Amino acid sequence: MMYTWLLSLALAAVTSDVHLPPAAPPPLAVQVPLRRDTTRVGVELSARAASVVDVRSGAVLYAQHPNLPLPLASITKLATAQVFLRLNPGWETLVTLQESDRRSGGMVVLSPGDTVSVKDLFSAMLVSSSNEAAIALQRTSGLDEAAFVIEMNTLANELGLTQTKFRDPAGLDPGNVASAVDVSRLAIAAFAHPEIAEAAQQEIYQLRVLPKGTLRAINSTARHFGTFLDDAGQ
Repeated sequence: MMYTWLLSLALAAVTSDVHLPPAAPPPLAVQVPLRRDTTRVGVELSARAASVVDVRSGAVLYAQHPNLPLPLASITKLATAQVFLRLNPGWETLVTLQESDRRSGGMVVLSPGDTVSVKDLFSAMLVSSSNEAAIALQRTSGLDEAAFVIEMNTLANELGLTQTKFRDPAGLDPGNVASAVDVSRLAIAAFAHPEIAEAAQQEIYQLRVLPKGTLRAINSTARHFGTFLDDAGQ
């Protein structure tokens, strides 16, 4: 399933609209991948750019304008996660969300005043693409936002991502850009970390919000869960 998620991620980096010819009405309210032909995956793209890379060999299986830099949006968080792992103060460290962590857009799963562990913050960022979690993690790392972004761009240089530039940890700045081939490399590097790979495969995650220890269920933003792409990734 991780390899399917990687494929979906690389494609999502360069398009917000992936169309597949309808075989049947989707059973869910959100648009989900549908099988067009039972003998093959049969995904059709309207993306401006795409890159499909075999994770094991690194071979490029498909490319469409693979070197065209385009806005990254929340895929930026794969770089945020990797930089944070270098600075992690400890998974059980408790963090209280501040008003300054609040960001517009995205799925809001944490509010100012909530206290959660670093592990739960990390998972919230990767499972539900929480912008607040990304900013709180950056703050908890001990670096201010500018210094943290420098580390993100250092990571890009280390990975050879020549068409990549980061401007903020949450991915809200349209100046966060990368090419499709760079997204593939970024994702492969990210999923080499067990902590990131584990979080990416969570369809639902239970946050524990202190001091009461209340459990709060958060849902993944990945659309392949429960579709035929889940089977293709096994």
